[in-house]
Amino acid sequence: STGSCFPAEGGSWLLDREHLRWVPEAMSPIPEIEVRYDLMLPQGVLVEAERLPADALPSSFHPDEAWLDESSLDFPMVLRPWRVGDRIRPIGMSGSKLVSDLLVDAKVPLDAKASVRVLESAGRLVWVCGHRVAEGFQADRRSRSVIRIRQVHA
Repeated sequence: STGSCFPAEGGSWLLDREHLRWVPEAMSPIPEIEVRYDLMLPQGVLVEAERLPADALPSSFHPDEAWLDESSLDFPMVLRPWRVGDRIRPIGMSGSKLVSDLLVDAKVPLDAKASVRVLESAGRLVWVCGHRVAEGFQADRRSRSVIRIRQVHA
C-alpha cells in the first residue's frame, strides 16, 4: 500500500501512489535560517530574498515565489522545515489548514515532504515554500514595500 517502505543498502524503496521510488539514506537535517531585515541569507540556502517596489508585482504568481507585503511581516523571520501540527490559512480560505494536509492535497511524494520548508513571522506561517502563501501576508498594488522570496533549485 502507499507509504510502504522497503529498506535496502544505501537507502530504501518507497511505494508512492502508483510509483516505486528510490530514497537515498537520510541526508542531514535542514537547518533553521533566520531571515533578518537586511534579507541577507547564507550561501547555499537555495532561497533568495529581495525588497522591491509594489509596481514590480507580476501579473501572475509562481508557487516557487512569495510576494509579501513588508508591513505585514515581523523580523527576524524563520525559514525552517515544516513540523507536524503546523497550520496555515492559505489565500482565499476562510479557515486554516494543516501543512500535512496541504502537502497531501498537492500530492507531494512522501520522501519529498521532509525537504519542504515554511517561512514563519512572529510565530505565524507566512508561506509553505513552493506551495501556498498565507492570507494577510500577500503583496498587492497598495503595498509600499514588497519582499520577494524565491526558491532556487539546485
